[in-house]
Amino acid sequence: MNEIVHYQGVAMSPEELCEEYLRISALRPRTELSYRNVVAVFAKDTHVKDIKSVTDDLVIDWRDKILDRASETTWHTYQRTMRALWNYAIESGYLDHNPFKKVRSPRAVKKEPKLLPVRTIQRAIQYLNQCEGTDRHKPAWFWRTVFKTLFYTGIRAQQLVYLRWKDIDFEDRMITLRYRGSKTRREWRLPIPDEIYDDLRELEEKTLEYSMKTRAELKRDQVFRVQLFNPEYARYEMHTDQVFGFFRRLSQDLGERISAHRLRHTMATLLAAGGKVDLKTLQYILGHTDVRTTMGYLHPDPKTLRSPWHVEAGGDYRNESDRRAASAVGNRGFGRRMRMYA
Repeated sequence: MNEIVHYQGVAMSPEELCEEYLRISALRPRTELSYRNVVAVFAKDTHVKDIKSVTDDLVIDWRDKILDRASETTWHTYQRTMRALWNYAIESGYLDHNPFKKVRSPRAVKKEPKLLPVRTIQRAIQYLNQCEGTDRHKPAWFWRTVFKTLFYTGIRAQQLVYLRWKDIDFEDRMITLRYRGSKTRREWRLPIPDEIYDDLRELEEKTLEYSMKTRAELKRDQVFRVQLFNPEYARYEMHTDQVFGFFRRLSQDLGERISAHRLRHTMATLLAAGGKVDLKTLQYILGHTDVRTTMGYLHPDPKTLRSPWHVEAGGDYRNESDRRAASAVGNRGFGRRMRMYA
């Protein structure tokens, strides 16, 4: 194992500080990559070779440069990353001042997340059905199962790719979400919605067939491994960038932006708007540690805003056809699923 080099009195670059910090920290690979990317941007923009040369004025100039080409949210991410590194440098005795903590930042503009009309979700599923047997989204049945699982469970793409077959309990109809794929580093269980039970069963049967393994041997294997059914995909296991790539291609085909995160927001809004669950249950489903985060997933129905004295269950979702579709989704699946929490 590499020992940490102590830099008291010796020039230390931002990159060296970052690597030392990551070496002693238990961060996920994606988080480590994010730290390295931010430090690379800082080094390229400022040409800093020694962390001792970073002053308040230099940070202010860098902040202004970033805000000229990126959003306030991007700058906040950069500032949080650099502030953590400089805090570590102070704790280690390399520095006695953190300019990234002192320099003020503009408040980030919180944009309203764009929800998907239910008819768009239905249209996407129908389109994937039509793609079956073609080279588009090959294999289409697999990506349809990915799409439906993300929507009906509300899990993140990261959690989807971390699922192993031992996490799927068909007998009790439950899914265990492991801490390694969780943004909040915790585990919890969700019921398997009726709408995806048969899809997951089909995926299991085809995985057994293509892998030539027994169910016992399959326990530790990835549930959603597209490479097993289409060797044109790189790597041995499916990664989130391949999930995101699928949604980019699907969005191009349908002419409307669809993403895993928009499916998650839409699912949460449908549950809340339909009165299917209370806030605490929704917090549990989404895996939030702070209920305030869950509140950010709740978006009022436009009809409710127009008439506070009259609330129609299901909402109008832009038009009457969306209202009927939302009601159908709620009556057919979400209600049965939520009774499992009672």
